[in-house]
Amino acid sequence: DAIAAQLLKVLPKRSMAEWMVGYNVKSRYVGKK
Repeated sequence: DAIAAQLLKVLPKRSMAEWMVGYNVKSRYVGKK
């Protein structure tokens, strides 16, 4: 979480949104599996 927080500060909002979407998709995929 700490690393993610640092990345959020560095990455632009646009990239952050894309990263969050990818993270949610991965978490859902792993959750279903």
